[in-house]
Amino acid sequence: MSDAIKILTRLKEGEDLYVLMSGCTRNPYVECDPETFDDYVIILLDAGMARAELERLHKARIPVSMARMVQKQRMVFYTSLYTMGVNAMLVKEREGSTLIQVADVVKRMDPSQQKEGTVWIENPQLHLTSLYFMQRMRSGGKMEMTEELAQLQEEMSVNFGRGNFLVPLQKEGKGIPLIRMGEEKYQPVFTDILEFQKFNRGNVLRPVVVSADRIPQVLVADACGVVLNPMGVNVPLRIERGNKASAVSGAASTKPGPEPGRGSEPGQGSGPGPEPGQGSEPKPEPETQKAADAEQDALPESARTCLCG
Repeated sequence: MSDAIKILTRLKEGEDLYVLMSGCTRNPYVECDPETFDDYVIILLDAGMARAELERLHKARIPVSMARMVQKQRMVFYTSLYTMGVNAMLVKEREGSTLIQVADVVKRMDPSQQKEGTVWIENPQLHLTSLYFMQRMRSGGKMEMTEELAQLQEEMSVNFGRGNFLVPLQKEGKGIPLIRMGEEKYQPVFTDILEFQKFNRGNVLRPVVVSADRIPQVLVADACGVVLNPMGVNVPLRIERGNKASAVSGAASTKPGPEPGRGSEPGQGSGPGPEPGQGSEPKPEPETQKAADAEQDALPESARTCLCG
């Protein structure tokens, strides 16, 4: 049996694995291979190696933590890599490192096979760019806008303007959750159903599909913008309410939000939730709400886990 096959078997069926989590995003720590340009997360095959990798990154002033990944968590974890825009895993063992493609571990369901009229919501390029942006912005305790960050910010803004997102509404009534950041309030939006589920732990919200150019229409009066994936990258984006198209594709801007907590397991972590009693009066314009509700009726089946083992 080749080394690659042994590693694939271990990733699918073996003992506990360890993944490095970013202290800046509450997501797996992501790096880009300078030669192949693969975007990868780091998987360690034993706790000792994971601790050594932590020490190496801490010396480089990169805030990371170690999370143990048990067998039952793996399918959800591998699924989340697709929605994050990550295409590979760097598996480290004592004999060396091997770059494994995510597609070699789990297969993706073909979007064309979903039921007619259903909606597929994900924004992998936006999610990936926001991960890199926040890893660099918050790393080392300094928040300075460098040329690299400005380029990532511009790319993030362009990808945001092309996207469709999940906006939460209360299942009962017409309340819209808001998140307070300092003295400002933001309305949460999500790149995919996995990020929405992290936020909706009490199962009191329902997702509504809204395109980027319509977000200014559904933005409540109290909010100065939206916050992308608040239980993950937690990126605040200011939205200008004038010209709808430029508000999201050209004029949306980012700024660092509150420092996120560190999760103990992949995809987990404490963080902001809906602000009680807020967002109940302002509501989407009637036409927008009607169209969004029609799209929402088709959402759940299409947006569920889209991988098969």
